[in-house]
Amino acid sequence: MYYEIYSEDKIISKKMKLCDTLLSKSIGFMFNFTKKYDSLILKSKNTSIHMIFVFFPLQVAWLNKNFEIVDIKKAYPFMPILFSRKSSDYILELKNYKNIKIGDKIKLKPSL
Repeated sequence: MYYEIYSEDKIISKKMKLCDTLLSKSIGFMFNFTKKYDSLILKSKNTSIHMIFVFFPLQVAWLNKNFEIVDIKKAYPFMPILFSRKSSDYILELKNYKNIKIGDKIKLKPSL
């Protein structure tokens, strides 16, 4: 199932994939050359990610349990590791940079 993501009632992703299994969280955007989805949300208390075998830049936002953005960073291909300065419950990875900021609340709606 895919979702649309909204921030401040503006759409920031038309097709997001939820990664909640160990395998899907481990793979993320690695070796991803498809256009099936344009963002991921990883359900993870881990505040770090890596960009090994990710071949395009991402905008990464860490979210708390209320889906509020607590940290944002730009990630570039093959960066070894990125850390959030704040604890989080979810990690949002966007293929395209969006106008989001710390404190924004993310809303998910099922995509048709």
